[in-house]
Amino acid sequence: MKRRTVVAILLLVAQSASAATSLSQWGVTWTFDKDYPVGQFANGDWEVEAPDGLTIVGIDPPSRLVDGRIKNGAMLNPLPSQKSQGYDNKMPNSPYDPSLNVAFDVSPAKPLVLTPGSSLISSISMEAAGSTPQLRRAAILTVLAALPAPGSFRPAYCGSDKTIKFNTSMLNYSLLKRLPPVANAPTPAVAAKTFAAPWIEHKPGWSGSWMHPKENMPEYGREIHAAIGMGALVLHLDYEPAQKEGLLVPYVQLGIDYYGIVAAGGKWNWLNDGGTAGGRKWPILFAGLMLNDDAMKAIGQKSGDYLYSEGYGPGNPPPDYVHFGEDDSTHYVTKADVDITNSPTWKPDTRAAEKTPYTVADIGMPEWGIKHSTAPQANNRALSANYRAVAGPPFHGTALAALLTEGGKELWNHDAYFDYTDRYMAFTATGGEYSGWWSYFGTFTRNMWDAYRSACGPVWPSTEWPSDPKMLPIADQRVTAGTELKLMIGMPNSELRVTATGLPTGSELVGGIFSWTPSVQAVGTYVVQFTQTNGVMSSSVPVTIVVDKPKSTIVLGEPSIELLDGRLRIEIPIKVD
Repeated sequence: MKRRTVVAILLLVAQSASAATSLSQWGVTWTFDKDYPVGQFANGDWEVEAPDGLTIVGIDPPSRLVDGRIKNGAMLNPLPSQKSQGYDNKMPNSPYDPSLNVAFDVSPAKPLVLTPGSSLISSISMEAAGSTPQLRRAAILTVLAALPAPGSFRPAYCGSDKTIKFNTSMLNYSLLKRLPPVANAPTPAVAAKTFAAPWIEHKPGWSGSWMHPKENMPEYGREIHAAIGMGALVLHLDYEPAQKEGLLVPYVQLGIDYYGIVAAGGKWNWLNDGGTAGGRKWPILFAGLMLNDDAMKAIGQKSGDYLYSEGYGPGNPPPDYVHFGEDDSTHYVTKADVDITNSPTWKPDTRAAEKTPYTVADIGMPEWGIKHSTAPQANNRALSANYRAVAGPPFHGTALAALLTEGGKELWNHDAYFDYTDRYMAFTATGGEYSGWWSYFGTFTRNMWDAYRSACGPVWPSTEWPSDPKMLPIADQRVTAGTELKLMIGMPNSELRVTATGLPTGSELVGGIFSWTPSVQAVGTYVVQFTQTNGVMSSSVPVTIVVDKPKSTIVLGEPSIELLDGRLRIEIPIKVD
């Protein structure tokens, strides 16, 4: 330790709360009647403190009537029950309701006043009327009675509940794996760009695609599902928590927003219908796991196998059942499916080139049906069934993410999704029964599936863990003394156990989680052998851990101030460790 004293000038600047008369994001600028305290949520969206209400005197670009066209509208606390929209009067398949456009003709003479507890979604339209999608951009402004703590997540934009419930300090990074990247893996920074701007999905059904802002998010459900799977798997790659944060925060925010849609009444938003409705379940479950929120974690209890509650089933879902496209369409073939596809009530898609009924030999097979939860008479066993190869390619991304995340598959509550994904990836693979059709929508997620699926439990049709309990590979680690290192090791469950040899002093391995905060005295290189066993067979992986010295730190001591010959002298002791 060295100590030295230097003479410095200390400038004291009185700092007040940040205030603004205007804010801009994603091409939208909101102008206020005066200064208001402002801040940003963890994902960068703006928040305004206005206990007596926020007065907006201008929104740019403006929403006005020009040559019969109204563009750039805004909606306030939208609800899934609103089948109309207030963004653009030329949006296809989505009726325009002028009463929902709170941005129309906003000016100092006609201000927009927002009460605390408001989420304003402002849009920028595509120039051409009837575009697909019709919106180019959207941004969210949240008005609260008081600014929340730094690191807070934005409340969901749907509905009126704007309670601040979550903070980045609550995120459980130990749930994220540290897997060696596969070929074509994007970095977290690259993946984060997909989720940086808000995804607007409050309108239910396939017609909601026209409301998906082109530069904020993918338009079609298949691409949405693929992006969600991609982001989920990148979070399990071998990067430091600080490197993952820029992706993790907007990804969790997406889950909060999706849950907000459901909580505001959007139980039918992602109803089974071809390729439009998949992918939205995992962000909700993942956010629930990362934040340990019981409500989001419980979404599986009202979806998936909840369809089969006593007295209900395909064609007759429970009234409080939450629809997700991947759950609604995947199922195990039953005798009822055999009967209906061999009866006069069978109504497969008339466009299908092949129409194949089920047989008793198919009972128990994991299967896909375009509208199974609501219209099982539309099922078609043929692998060429319409939309099978549209909906299926992104399944493996979210399925693998759930398998890699402790508790993910169990909370999902629908094994048919995972088993059908195994089956789909097999019959569309090279040499498979339906080889040549899409088995994936992105080489990165396919490479992750090939590298890691077999280590995540039985692969359908097997119901047993592999006799050789293959371990997930673990990248070598580098950590600075004084910093915690936490790793999820293997896939421990009731049949598998994880042990280790060469554990450094002070480290521990509990429930498959290795944790260690090395001291300065522990600087050096360590090799730890982790072993996963089912009691009969085992597999091991060595992990090299390098502990580096901490960087030197500068600590400023208490300054001394005195006036000498009319000059201000300030001495600050500086300690360099």
